Amino acid sequence: MRFSKNPRTKTDWLKLKVMDLRKVSRIHLTINLILIILFYINKRYLRPNYSDIIFVSTILGCLPNIIGAFMFSLLPMSKTLKLNLCKGRVIILICSVSVFAILTYEEYNPYLTASKTFDYNDIIASGIGSSLAIIYYYYLSKKIDLIK
Repeated sequence: MRFSKNPRTKTDWLKLKVMDLRKVSRIHLTINLILIILFYINKRYLRPNYSDIIFVSTILGCLPNIIGAFMFSLLPMSKTLKLNLCKGRVIILICSVSVFAILTYEEYNPYLTASKTFDYNDIIASGIGSSLAIIYYYYLSKKIDLIK
């Protein structure tokens, strides 16, 4: 049995890749907007209303660290998706580890934020956010790599 080659030309593949990158960029932008809205809702409504429940207040108190680590780890994402798969993953990995290190240092010695209290939960939340950013990028880069 003989298989036929895909009749698409090189320019068709480039158009498909650009369209797919735009789709991924829209998905990423939508997720970032949802996270910003969640951050605002958490600050204005959830934390003041649910501060009396210990477990929930701990989760809601760590949510800004998770969101911040996730979003700052993925700042170079639009550029890295255009690189080859290995280079892009290394850049995101270095960025995520750097963000985690900065947020951990910030927790020990606060110099940028108004937070004056030390909390191990915030360090764990920063690690979770950075890890989620790496997993998210790997997932999206595999989707892009299937098209290339």
